[in-house]
Amino acid sequence: MKAIIYSTLFFTAMSLFSYTPGKWSHTDSILIFPNKTKDLPLREKVYDENNSLVLTSNLKYKDGFLISEEFFSSNQKDGSIAYQYDKNGKLLKEITLDANEKMIEIKEFAFNSKGNLSKIKTFNSEKKLFQEATIYAMNSEMISSADIIWTETKDKEKYSLVTKPNLKILSILDEKKKPIAKIENKFDAKGKIIERLYLQGNIQRKNLLEYDKQDRLVEFTFHVKQDGKWKLVKTHKLSY
Repeated sequence: MKAIIYSTLFFTAMSLFSYTPGKWSHTDSILIFPNKTKDLPLREKVYDENNSLVLTSNLKYKDGFLISEEFFSSNQKDGSIAYQYDKNGKLLKEITLDANEKMIEIKEFAFNSKGNLSKIKTFNSEKKLFQEATIYAMNSEMISSADIIWTETKDKEKYSLVTKPNLKILSILDEKKKPIAKIENKFDAKGKIIERLYLQGNIQRKNLLEYDKQDRLVEFTFHVKQDGKWKLVKTHKLSY
């Protein structure tokens, strides 16, 4: 995968849209709990800090299940993600392709006997396993307890979630349980996530979420903190 240079825009999109431990995406609940999601977004547009359109994602469904996302930039296809489900409607596989339909990444999902997500295996373009997540507990679509192994480097991470009123704090620890990073998820009175704050050393990033009168997520923004001030990086807008 390192030998091929892919579109920066698509890699940004891939990290945001695919289901990845510790990260948040508006599609998380759609993928993990497809039968519980009422409103399904059909299109997502991404704008840069100058409010210029840089990426468009079209979401396709079948029988209420998200089956694919196609990404476009400058009116050219920039890649896609395909989703596969088992006979019980559980997410089975996620396949990421570049603009030339070449496979970039595959994620395989497993669920336990109670129907809860229990394993995520991530493979590179050569179908070599490079990350394995063992999930012990979930809190809604958020992972609350897990072990992450990076197979090439043998590095290990532990995830631990603490729940407080209107706040869920996910701590990322090394194998000796020393802090690596922290993600603070803030919720409104209705239980909708309204802010995520990522903290790692001197690095601070956040995204803010906005909803319409039907409680549908319609916009979320990404910011980085520089010289003590928050700088807007990207704005995502959803249409239904």
